[in-house]
Amino acid sequence: MGISISDGSVKDSGLLPSTFVFELTRRCNNECLYCYNVWRAPGALYHSGSDDEMTLDELREVIIKLQAETPVERIALSGGEPLLRKDLPEIIEFIQSRNIDLLLLTNGTLLTPEFIESTSKGVTYELPLLSTRREIHDRIVGHPGAWDAVVEAFLDIHATGIPFSAVFVATAFNWQELHATALMAMMSGASELLYKRVNMGGANLSADKGLFVTPSMIASNLEALDAVSEQYGFRVRADVVIEPCVVDIRRYKHVHFGFCPLAGSHSAFVIDPCGNVRICEHSPKILGNIKRDSFREMYHHPYAQDFRSVLPVECIDCPDEFLHLCRGGCKAAAAQSCGVDNGLDPFIKMNR
Repeated sequence: MGISISDGSVKDSGLLPSTFVFELTRRCNNECLYCYNVWRAPGALYHSGSDDEMTLDELREVIIKLQAETPVERIALSGGEPLLRKDLPEIIEFIQSRNIDLLLLTNGTLLTPEFIESTSKGVTYELPLLSTRREIHDRIVGHPGAWDAVVEAFLDIHATGIPFSAVFVATAFNWQELHATALMAMMSGASELLYKRVNMGGANLSADKGLFVTPSMIASNLEALDAVSEQYGFRVRADVVIEPCVVDIRRYKHVHFGFCPLAGSHSAFVIDPCGNVRICEHSPKILGNIKRDSFREMYHHPYAQDFRSVLPVECIDCPDEFLHLCRGGCKAAAAQSCGVDNGLDPFIKMNR
């Protein structure tokens, strides 16, 4: 059950999005404690129908189809770890030939100076930096040597002049490392820091609850980020929703906060390795398959329509100031964690 909403945040729901995420592979060489990939959830929550990956030719056909059906301007390549695709250079080359901006989301461990140099035009990067201490970073990602590889990749990317973002995923194991890590990212040439609290889903559904950050930890992190951004002009984004009913985000004037775009035109719809389409990376719900279905029809799928218009019933007493900002938190995380569509974000449940 839920309450209906209608406000400026969903007025553009008739317009099609211009950003898409391609999950190129389920394979990954990390075992991140916080991993939220829907196919790594315990049990059979994500019925993909196949473990296959689209071929290079299929990907080319899908991208051409996407251009014919949507105003696509930007594609993010993700995974798993996209560099495990041996044809990644060809995928990148084709996307660039279609005049589409490209973002590469990678754990950084497989990047080489030669690969970075080959992408020096038209590609931006996102890479994780979870601590200034290798033992903490490597413990969280489950990959000895990962920190050294990421730091080297930072320096190689910066030397080439390619813009990149550092990603800090806040867990109970590294939240105290944030201030020093943000400074390290800035000095390594990152153009911004993306701060993400652990969002419940995927493999972390079976993790001990001690993995997750508390509101006081987040507030401390935001205070540090606000100070760093103000002092150095370093851009900071918190793009996993932090609900204002849990943490008063109004106090942090120099942090850019992201909220759920409600499957609207500002959303980044996801295409999985088989071509299945979802409303976001956190959502387990398949709307159709881009190889056979019209994207417009998937965009207007009943599930997407409900996702845009219904909020958790628990939010009914929330002040309008918070309600139309937060938009019900991460309903996709609720769908993963308890199997309830339009349910309450588990982050709120854990901290009320």
